[in-house]
Amino acid sequence: MAAFLKEIQSAEMDPGSHFYKNKGDKHMRGMILNLFVTAAEAVTNTLNWALLYLSLYPEVQDKLGNEILNVIGSDRSPSLGDLEKMPYTKSVMQEVLRISSTSPFSNFQMTTEDVTFETYFIPKGTTIIANLYGIHHDPNLYPEPEIFNPDRFLDETRSPNAPPFLPFSVGLRTCLGQTFARNEFFLLLVSLCQKFQFSWDPNVEKPTMDGLTEKCVSIFRFTPEFRLLLGWRSEMRGRRGEEHKIILPV
Repeated sequence: MAAFLKEIQSAEMDPGSHFYKNKGDKHMRGMILNLFVTAAEAVTNTLNWALLYLSLYPEVQDKLGNEILNVIGSDRSPSLGDLEKMPYTKSVMQEVLRISSTSPFSNFQMTTEDVTFETYFIPKGTTIIANLYGIHHDPNLYPEPEIFNPDRFLDETRSPNAPPFLPFSVGLRTCLGQTFARNEFFLLLVSLCQKFQFSWDPNVEKPTMDGLTEKCVSIFRFTPEFRLLLGWRSEMRGRRGEEHKIILPV
């Protein structure tokens, strides 16, 4: 944003510039809108994956819910300041981002000169794409990668933000909206799991883990269609009356 405003300021005396007067303001509004819309879509998709896996792993959902109640309680809304006090919630978020890999490939890059990497010769002008999905599902890096296991991110000897954990791509062109996306994902996930319990519809066959991790690999990965049962958490039922569940198609 600072760089954009600097360009607008420097173009005040240049009518041919794309940043001249109201042109710069128009481009900036478009950029901000694009940033928020893209991030909101990414958060929605990631949240769908989170609810899918939490319904398939109720023990993880219970542990997540207990941490939420211990740190936040059942009355007040979560705030971003809560995240650092919630290591298990943070690990659940990391594992959702890893296993879903909603953006399975990095941005396209191009070599600016001939490069030799190990035994490979890569000529100048070659398009390079990092397979982020492959990294996140490499059994040499993540044992049993098809298993949803947040505990893998609780190891104190490993920094969750260090490679090979790359849900927002890699290099200078990492996702601009990653801070917004992480924050919104945290607030939405915690708000939902604070009040509700998500369970798999018993009338629908559960998908296999292999099917989830191997399906829908393209530019973006979306969940297959599924249905969940939505009910109040046990801590909320006393205020809301008897247990009531509704079918939630996703």
